[in-house]
Amino acid sequence: IINNNRLIHDVQAQEIRQKNSELKALQAQIDPHFIFNAMDAVNWIALTRDQDDLAEILASIANLMRYSIMEADQLIPLTKELSNIGEYIAIYKLRHQGDIRLSVPSKDASADTLIPKFALQPLVENALDHGLKNSLKKDKKLTVTVKKEEYMTMDFISIWIEDNGCGMEKDAVDQLFSMQTSGYGMKNVNDRLRLLYGDNYMLTIDSEPDRGTTAFVRIPVGGCEL
Repeated sequence: IINNNRLIHDVQAQEIRQKNSELKALQAQIDPHFIFNAMDAVNWIALTRDQDDLAEILASIANLMRYSIMEADQLIPLTKELSNIGEYIAIYKLRHQGDIRLSVPSKDASADTLIPKFALQPLVENALDHGLKNSLKKDKKLTVTVKKEEYMTMDFISIWIEDNGCGMEKDAVDQLFSMQTSGYGMKNVNDRLRLLYGDNYMLTIDSEPDRGTTAFVRIPVGGCEL
């Protein structure tokens, strides 16, 4: 009887947890829906008042939000990640007009390659916020380069995110891969790449003070290599 009661209690508890999870999932779908509607309303007001720059940044924020909440556990096409980076850069440029030259490859580059969501975004954000924002150089540049290559009869995608900003010492680079600094996003990217593809596809950072920083990611084409 005691064992039966315990089993019944466990089943009931599991059903309650499942219902709570379903409710949270449904609520999570509703909350962004109302946020998007509110942003659309503000966007419309901005357009009617000829505030095109405000309407543009609202549209970019809405796109970033949609990207962040959809397909959370799935690999996504590289072009989607690049498009999301474009939205982030659009917002950044509105605040720093004429300050930094930014270059992102076209959407045609390696469209069929699947990568982890937000595998590149933290690298771009780190380059902007830590490499370029505090740099005294007049000609500030951030470049994202995507190239399909072949090595040992296997195709892979090489991605470079380069800036000509402040750069950093080796100790600072090492700290980016620890939880002791605000660079936890870099560690997160590196850990996910390593788990998905193996140690040959980890994030690497090459940096030198006053010369800039290059983040390098290699993604195998057509699946994981563990």
